[in-house]
Amino acid sequence: MEAAGAPQFGSYHHQYWLDGCKLIGVGVVDLLPGCLSSVYFINDPAYACLNLGTYSALREIAYVRQLYRTYGATVPAYANFKYYTMGFYIHTISKMKYKGDYSPSFLSCPETHVWVPVEECRQLLERSKYTRFSKEGEEDSLRTPSDEDVMIQLPFSEALASALPEGGFTVEDSAIVTTLAEAKEVLSGTDVVLIRQWVGLVKNTGSMRITFQI
Repeated sequence: MEAAGAPQFGSYHHQYWLDGCKLIGVGVVDLLPGCLSSVYFINDPAYACLNLGTYSALREIAYVRQLYRTYGATVPAYANFKYYTMGFYIHTISKMKYKGDYSPSFLSCPETHVWVPVEECRQLLERSKYTRFSKEGEEDSLRTPSDEDVMIQLPFSEALASALPEGGFTVEDSAIVTTLAEAKEVLSGTDVVLIRQWVGLVKNTGSMRITFQI
């Protein structure tokens, strides 16, 4: 369901038509929270002279700007929609080097997941096929939160409220909001492991909404 006219997250095809009658290119993109991901692009080789790959990337970048300017202030899901990702970058494959031609561009450090300017990364990759991009001592930006930092929401019941430590939760609407550390007392071991796995998917970068019955 679209919110305020904003397209919902998912996979889409961008079609490129010549004079409105001939399809000469198709781009596959994923609309994700915070970014547009360019999956792949195919085009009619007869029109290679038009550099359609470059054109499609510029159009996709423009699309990110359009979505953010249109919905960023009114639709919460688009409040931080400012990024465009072109997927993997392998320095030894010459056909991938074009991905760093758009500025500013960044690569994710394989050890800390910090975004580092591609110019700095290329210099390091010239010396070694595998390298850390971040400075020594820089911590992992995708730290998995501790149980004390993980907030979960459970359906309200008097039995659940009485089983939790006093002062260890709040009631919001018809739900109990507490930390995983407090909820461990009433959840099964299997449930705790499952929630920790879910937390590992988003780490400290966002939230996940799941209907969870106990």
